[in-house]
Amino acid sequence: FNDREKLLGKMLSSYHYFMKIITFTLKPSCVNVPYKEFELSP
Repeated sequence: FNDREKLLGKMLSSYHYFMKIITFTLKPSCVNVPYKEFELSP
């Protein structure tokens, strides 16, 4: 179970990182609001 939780955590963190990049790429003008929303995520 520990390995599975670690893998899930890696997937979630990489997903949030990927969404950050997409947000920066697509909306450079209004990046502060979605960036703060992502920062609230663990």
